[in-house]
Amino acid sequence: MTKTAKERGKPRRRGTVAAGVGTVMVLGAIGAAMIFSGSDGDGTTGTRSAPPATAPVTKGDLTAAKTMPASLTHGTPTPLRGTLQGTVTWLPKPGDTISRGETLYKVDNRPVTALYGDTPMYRELKQGHEGPDVKQLNENLRALGYTAPYGDTYTGETTAAVRTWQKDRSLRATGTVEKGLVVFVSGTIRVGELKAQKGGPAAEAILTYTGRGRSVTAMLPLSDQKLARKGDSVDVILPGGKSVRGRITGVETVSPDASDGPGGGGESGADDKKKSEVKVSIAIEDQKALGDLRNATVDVDFTSEVRKNVFHVPITALVARTGGGYGLEVTGGGTTRTVPVELGMFSNGRVEVKGTDLRPGMKVAVPT
Repeated sequence: MTKTAKERGKPRRRGTVAAGVGTVMVLGAIGAAMIFSGSDGDGTTGTRSAPPATAPVTKGDLTAAKTMPASLTHGTPTPLRGTLQGTVTWLPKPGDTISRGETLYKVDNRPVTALYGDTPMYRELKQGHEGPDVKQLNENLRALGYTAPYGDTYTGETTAAVRTWQKDRSLRATGTVEKGLVVFVSGTIRVGELKAQKGGPAAEAILTYTGRGRSVTAMLPLSDQKLARKGDSVDVILPGGKSVRGRITGVETVSPDASDGPGGGGESGADDKKKSEVKVSIAIEDQKALGDLRNATVDVDFTSEVRKNVFHVPITALVARTGGGYGLEVTGGGTTRTVPVELGMFSNGRVEVKGTDLRPGMKVAVPT
């Protein structure tokens, strides 16, 4: 697929059909193309010298893509609000990453610890309690190397593990987990904006955080919803033209504010200006490929059409035939001959060609 944005958009000459990336063109739609060279067009072997450069005729799948703008970020920030009474005595720095068992912030010099789980801590946890919050506490204790039971019951074994963990964290070893001294997060997080200050009250907004990995969000019009299918791979084009692979992890229809829509009190016709969109979330498979890039505008190539098992060549290989139509200059034995072809789909600098004389691997002339 696409390598760089520059390659996608650069016009070419000599037997070239100029086409934008992702544009599906057939023979009847080629009136806007510009052909700059001709040939004898009779399909016979000529005596011309072989061209200085060739490219093989390829047989395989040809994919067309529609390019849409998108945003590369660390995702939507999640606010973290403290519930403990006391004074904030330590805060991390924006950009810090915090994993399981590490300190999010400190209240009265007591560490508030990050643990992994989907259920927020809504109560004090102690022996005899049961539930999903107890289950994930047991899981975290085991993951941190403590001896804790399996299951969703806070047993005597859990109490002993908690006491040991509390001693290691310089906390009072009560065997009970006080509400607010643990925050359950989905995984390793990245600190965003600090809301609190050292010396300030702890029972307020402390900070915002996101996931550690960077992801891409694209907004598509509803008419292009079919381009985005959960699980599909896409190409993400970074500033400078580098391409990285992404995978669609979510597709969600986003409606405009109801207050701006019908019955929202706006002037007549105003609601026509706001339309629903499709929010597409894309995970980047190789985070290292992003380098130090953080918040940036990128492009995403969404697959719009796939032609299976077809012949295709570089667009620059096309030549105009005398009398109309297009052909390829096939080389071999120091000479060239023109093979007539019909054109199909254009994509990423290549074109689908059809012809009875085509064979995979045959060499065709291209400009240098």
